[in-house]
Amino acid sequence: MARPKPAPWSLSVDFYTGQVTAVCVYNSHVLAGVGGNIEVFDVSKSNTVYSLYAFPCRNIHGIKKEPESDVFCIWGEKCFRLFKFITEDCMVSLQLLNDIIQVEDWIWDVHWLRESEDSHSLALALGHNVVLHWDLVTQTQLHREECVEKCILYCAHFIGRRWSCLTLAAGTVFNQVVFWTMCGHTTADNKQEVVHRLSGHDGVIFGIDYHPQRRMISSVSDDRSIRLWQLTFPSERGEPTAEDWRGVSSSPMATLYGHSARVWDIRLLKNCFVSIGEDATCCVWDYQWQITQKLKGHKGKSIWSLATSVDDKFVVTGGGDGSIRLWELDSESAQNGLIGSSLVIPENIKGSTDDHPRIVALLNFNTILIMTMEGILCSYFITEETWHQVFRDEDFRSYSLLAVCRSTAVVALGSITGTLKILTQRPHFERSLIILYHEKIFPGKIFGLCWLNECHLLITGPDGVMVLMKMHQSADTSVHLESLGTLFLPACKQRWVSAGLAMWSDGLLVCGDKGGTVHCYSLQPEQLTPLKPPDCSFPKIHGKCGVTDVCRHGNYVLTAGRDGHYRTWKVVEGKLQLLNSNKVMKGMEWIDGLQITEDDLLVYGFHSAYFTVWSVKKNEKVIEVECGGGHRSWDCLIDNSLARFVYLKSKDVILFEKKLTSSQRILKPAFHGRALCDVKYIATLTDSTGVPVYLMATCSEDTTINIVSVAYNNGIPELRVDHTLQGHLSSVRALCLSTSCRKESDTRDSQSSVHSVTCGDDQSYGQKIMFSGGGRAQIQVWCVHFRTGCASLDSIANSNYTDRLFKTPHFDDSSSCIDEKTSMASPAERYSSQNDVINSLLSVKSEEEFSHGDAHNKTSSLSDCGPSDMTPDRTTTHSDDPSPTLLGQSQVCGSTEGDDVEALVKVPERTFSFCDSVSPTEIQEPEIDSNVPDQTISQGTRTSLKSSTLTTLKGHGHHHGDIHTKSHDAGGCLYEHLANCFLGDQRHSRGNKPWKVMFSKADPETRILDLTAFSADDIHRGNHLGLHFVAAACSDGFVRFLGFNESSRSLSLLQQSGYHGSCVLKVHHFPVRHGQDHSTKMLLLSAATDGRVAIWDVTSLCDGYIHHVNVRHDQEEHIAGGPDNSLGPGRHSTRNKSRVTQHPDRSVQISVNPAGTHLVGEDFTPVHVLKSHQSGVNSLHVRELKNNRYMICSGGDDNCLSVCVVTVTGVDGLLVTMTTDQVCWKPSAHAAQITGTWIVSDDHIVTVSIDQRVCVWRVITETGKSLQVKLIDTKYIHVSDVSNIDIWQDRGKIKVAICGEGLSILTIDSVKSDTSAS
Repeated sequence: MARPKPAPWSLSVDFYTGQVTAVCVYNSHVLAGVGGNIEVFDVSKSNTVYSLYAFPCRNIHGIKKEPESDVFCIWGEKCFRLFKFITEDCMVSLQLLNDIIQVEDWIWDVHWLRESEDSHSLALALGHNVVLHWDLVTQTQLHREECVEKCILYCAHFIGRRWSCLTLAAGTVFNQVVFWTMCGHTTADNKQEVVHRLSGHDGVIFGIDYHPQRRMISSVSDDRSIRLWQLTFPSERGEPTAEDWRGVSSSPMATLYGHSARVWDIRLLKNCFVSIGEDATCCVWDYQWQITQKLKGHKGKSIWSLATSVDDKFVVTGGGDGSIRLWELDSESAQNGLIGSSLVIPENIKGSTDDHPRIVALLNFNTILIMTMEGILCSYFITEETWHQVFRDEDFRSYSLLAVCRSTAVVALGSITGTLKILTQRPHFERSLIILYHEKIFPGKIFGLCWLNECHLLITGPDGVMVLMKMHQSADTSVHLESLGTLFLPACKQRWVSAGLAMWSDGLLVCGDKGGTVHCYSLQPEQLTPLKPPDCSFPKIHGKCGVTDVCRHGNYVLTAGRDGHYRTWKVVEGKLQLLNSNKVMKGMEWIDGLQITEDDLLVYGFHSAYFTVWSVKKNEKVIEVECGGGHRSWDCLIDNSLARFVYLKSKDVILFEKKLTSSQRILKPAFHGRALCDVKYIATLTDSTGVPVYLMATCSEDTTINIVSVAYNNGIPELRVDHTLQGHLSSVRALCLSTSCRKESDTRDSQSSVHSVTCGDDQSYGQKIMFSGGGRAQIQVWCVHFRTGCASLDSIANSNYTDRLFKTPHFDDSSSCIDEKTSMASPAERYSSQNDVINSLLSVKSEEEFSHGDAHNKTSSLSDCGPSDMTPDRTTTHSDDPSPTLLGQSQVCGSTEGDDVEALVKVPERTFSFCDSVSPTEIQEPEIDSNVPDQTISQGTRTSLKSSTLTTLKGHGHHHGDIHTKSHDAGGCLYEHLANCFLGDQRHSRGNKPWKVMFSKADPETRILDLTAFSADDIHRGNHLGLHFVAAACSDGFVRFLGFNESSRSLSLLQQSGYHGSCVLKVHHFPVRHGQDHSTKMLLLSAATDGRVAIWDVTSLCDGYIHHVNVRHDQEEHIAGGPDNSLGPGRHSTRNKSRVTQHPDRSVQISVNPAGTHLVGEDFTPVHVLKSHQSGVNSLHVRELKNNRYMICSGGDDNCLSVCVVTVTGVDGLLVTMTTDQVCWKPSAHAAQITGTWIVSDDHIVTVSIDQRVCVWRVITETGKSLQVKLIDTKYIHVSDVSNIDIWQDRGKIKVAICGEGLSILTIDSVKSDTSAS
């Protein structure tokens, strides 16, 4: 019986995003060329209003409007096309006016000519110094002019409006600008002579522009310079004619260097000129040759396109990151909008002529507080420009502390004698301050003052003793301070709290000390014992220079420090859990504060000698003031659009003001800053109308991973970056996904959710484990949670699913354990009575004396025993280091959890712990030692769920946290960071200090080029241990096979082999079912630069790892007395004394050695080998056929497509045996190396190549006949340097995602097969 003829397969392009290669401004709209698409943006709304695919098979390089109509010309490569811009009833559309016209050479410039009212023509500058005159009415060529100097051009620019006066300024490969006219003198062979040359550049010319009023010409070059010349014509009247150009002379005006890389283009405007370059910077210059603005916002490298408005009020740039940005050019922006003034304290207020300011702070937006060296506190009112002396006290002479709570206008001051003063503004009279409280708190110096909220104050005294006090203020303005308890701060060099936050609803206090450590204390009354030590600490998490800010937003905590990082934390089960670490910009190593605004995160800090405020959303500086650096007292406050910055310099008080009107508007957000290396489909979500939304993950050479969603907005496909995952030190080369198989009811990890959970309202949730690998032999593990229902996205954060992920107990404030007698005593008496306890603690001051072990600290939350968690604006200033901490938000705490083992500090009858947690971007993780079998790297402290309450960080969920969700009409996803490791050695950097983590010595030459992963459930159904297996193709010639445990968040090296002996490029896996019970064998494919494809049987390795983890889990439950043990998920007993001295959560080793498994170092060889290519194999895929037959296809550097069919013949002992049945090679299947292959059905294959073609092939596999491969369809794509491919099925159609220099999604129609291939 004959087989039915398959339906014809056809390819269509659904979506593309990539480099913005052309922009044009028209009225209130911006037109952009992205690949072959013309995208129209509304400037006022900053959104896409129309998109037209106008240039198939080509990229748009330029867009130019006809001066007197709505007609535009687009060009790219050797083609051009016309279209009309139509506006009807506020709706925008584009109408194509002709077919694509192709000319003989590459087009560098297009110029509209108007010889008369009725004539419309174009001049085209071609790549070999040729100009064509094209009539648009008759669609014919009128003239063709060629310059006598026929060389390759890198740019060209037309000057003139009529053909008779038209002149071309051509940038040649010989580093010159050559001028020649269309109607000038010709040579004997009828070629136009050169009328003028400009020399001086040391590289090829990339851009030229001419200003007709100034008669100035500029050029930019490969040598990073901008050169300007003044042109002088014999006649100064009107437009220069061809005769005028023959007599032109030039004089150089300036040679400018403002870019750090090649300069691509320039525009000369009336009052300034603008240049763009490879450094992704747009520089604005005045005609005194000074840079007035450096516009930085694009990611990665290169701004490729530039356009200006007709009135020269703004410029538009299109970048290699796919973003389009509008920058306003006004006089205020050009002058930076700064107004500075020096404030001089009147002589009648100062104590003496030698008295000078020591501390400065802003009480509110109009009041500056200044403490002098002689103990005088004075105030300055900015609007009235008046001074007042508040008090003079000898106790505050030469040393003082000042902390401001802005929400209540209360000021706390501490002295060297232990005296505490509290002041506030007099009611109904803001110009006066009154003293509310004055008492001696400590017998010695007060080291730190920190407002935790509007009525709670944390005071640090000698020997690390901290007093937590609550301020009660009566109607008559009298104040009573109640001590809630004393806390103990572990020893460090500078032993005082520099920033803190109390979360009464969670019963937690988070504070950071001057030594860079973050501490967490329980605030439950029964646990507030005298000199309570921290429940957990994160030693030196912010380096050695101190924590500068702790703030809260929703259920998230942000900390900042002088290590140049701000870190995001999550409160999980009453504990603080580190999510990730972020740096804002290169060189900004001193971060001193964070402020969360309505739609942005502002980072305060110092960049060299400049005080800088950085906008995370806009990726640019919003304030920059040269103040001399951060070693000074300062404060900053932003009110609406006005910022005030006050600081001390050379004993003077200096006040700066700046309006924060942003000059940047983002029309299209950024994607990746460099080329994409891999793309992986995650899930198909749906919006409220049922339209599919594709959730994908992409990785790039820019070291980041993006979780993106492609949705339809008014029928226009748009890509949105939901999250950006950071942590890789080098380019991320590969991604792979594995389905999580954990049970929701698994008590061993209450933070893990099920693979698919139904939460009502037709919503279901799923999760995938994602592995990422790249340079420096680094592997990271993530968990992506997503919603597949069609309800609003906010439900993913507000539904029970969030609670299932992170269960937080709640407790009633039913009792207080503070002793009444103790609470009635004065702070000084309580301190004195506790000296015995203090003395017993002083023996553990030195950090080197700390020992490590295991502990589990359960911290319960406290329900509203105090005021609101929203912490008021406050400033804390220390006179020893007078830089105040800028706060302006609320702040939080908690602890780590997972497989981390906590360090213990043992003192008499008292134990307190330090929970290990490090940032993936700051402290390198331990590496796997290839010489040690079955080594495990544990990473257990990175979990978070970003709920929709984090609305003020809209658009920037990727900067804060590892489980995040983001408002998006199309769907919802969250992510969680699980583990980070390097394949290398691990050791301590210096000595055996408990706060020193094991650092990694990764081989910089080893790169992970590909990954493939599967779960234990793929081998043994019903396995809910959360075990996964991942194989890595490494550039050092090894195939490495690893196991990952979701419970312990540990990655274990199970096996490695150097069989290939050359760089391993690809890995893949597929299951084989055999026997009467259809048991599963898991096989692994690997391919290398030797052209061979090896097949490995890894089943025994998987079985051994699963067995070991099961045994280990049963033992832990037995030791702990059951599954609900107090050690918590993934924690281990402290019985193993060998794990006490070094960060055990990153040095635990598991021993996988069941019978029959291979160990690292033993002989591990493939069960079958195929010789598929002459050189490297760049793509690999497999699909199961019938009767134990499997199809394997691969594409290589030799442009060949290889297809073979193998048969599994049986099982020899523990290993699978197989034979090769059919092989087919398709030489020259593509014009370049094949980088992606996929078997989409039993008889169809999709391939993609560097030649920018997607091909669909039909495979004929009739028994007894040779294998045949025939081409069915091919499609050009705009993605260049194609790196990888991923395919999935949606609603009966196959979707193809292709990545490289951009991302494209295609659809294969008429599909009658599934895509169930592994």
